[in-house]
Amino acid sequence: MKILTVTSQTANNYGAVLQAYALQQTLLRLGYENELLNHTREHKGERKVSIKARMRNAVISLCNCIHYGQIKAFNKGFELFRKNHFITTKLYDSVSQIQKDPPKSDCYLTGSDQVFALGTPLASLRFLNFGHLDIPRVSYAASLGSYEPNPEDIDELKQSLKKFRRISVRELQGASFIEKHVGYQCQTHIDPVFLLNVDEWDKISKPPKSEGEYILCFPMLGNPNTSIILKKLKQETNLKIISLQNKSVKTVKADKYIFGASPEEFIGYIKNAKAVVTTSFHATAFSILYEKPFYSLVGNYKPERAYNLCRLMGLENRVIAPNDTDIPNINGIDFSYANDIIKREQESALAYLSELEDLVSETHYERPNK
Repeated sequence: MKILTVTSQTANNYGAVLQAYALQQTLLRLGYENELLNHTREHKGERKVSIKARMRNAVISLCNCIHYGQIKAFNKGFELFRKNHFITTKLYDSVSQIQKDPPKSDCYLTGSDQVFALGTPLASLRFLNFGHLDIPRVSYAASLGSYEPNPEDIDELKQSLKKFRRISVRELQGASFIEKHVGYQCQTHIDPVFLLNVDEWDKISKPPKSEGEYILCFPMLGNPNTSIILKKLKQETNLKIISLQNKSVKTVKADKYIFGASPEEFIGYIKNAKAVVTTSFHATAFSILYEKPFYSLVGNYKPERAYNLCRLMGLENRVIAPNDTDIPNINGIDFSYANDIIKREQESALAYLSELEDLVSETHYERPNK
């Protein structure tokens, strides 16, 4: 049986490509054929930009020029990762091209990451608005973009999910939101990166080059506690701070800045760190997988993701909000409960994905109504 997966692997984002890799590897291991939908990214039309935003963009552009070589290496790393590790369809140049000539498949699957976000140029693809309606459509660990939509958004979400035979979301908040506002039942499943064990991630990870012992910082989003925590850890441990950069603008004080790390090196930097300080959901996930002492810092941008993950793992005290002043000690984390949860969630996810073949064999359409 052949499954077509629609996800966010085209983005030069560590979490996006690694979750796509994990999901594809899991589907292949279950005996399915699987391809990732390969498409170019479509951009939004012209929109009004504030003076503050224009100034920020100008600073970013200048920094990009200064670090042109590193940015080029960064993009190249993702390009090579996709080339070496993904099985994909042919390249589609537009959404309309996919709708006119969709890839042949027995089942369409969308997930994980924020594929249920409305109002994006790729929303029609991620809600699987293409192909024959008799082809089963399912999601796995999908995440929503916002929990404060207007009535039009709710109606659009209801219509978009109407054709899905099974709905799986990543966060409990997402399941509650869809069931309450849209009326469709959902299952919750863990992010795909947890479907592979550390020995499987070790096969593709690349270790840092002669870094010695260090504390890793991956500061994707802003949180005033980031600098406070890094300063505190440096004083307590006397270890150097390495900042893994996914952009050219430096937002934290570190002893060393790493530009252009590949997805494989991203895993290696977490694996070999003595501790991790991050605002990234997937850096948090890999810290848990590799049992690294960590702080997961959140801001106003979709904090539910980190809270839901760490609460599930019994590690909710590792989530630090901007106004938090009581910061726990970095050491002494017991990962035994988290490991039990990961094993349980793996079994649940594999059972769900294993049922897709039976779903395809059904001749009738089952809408996921309550």
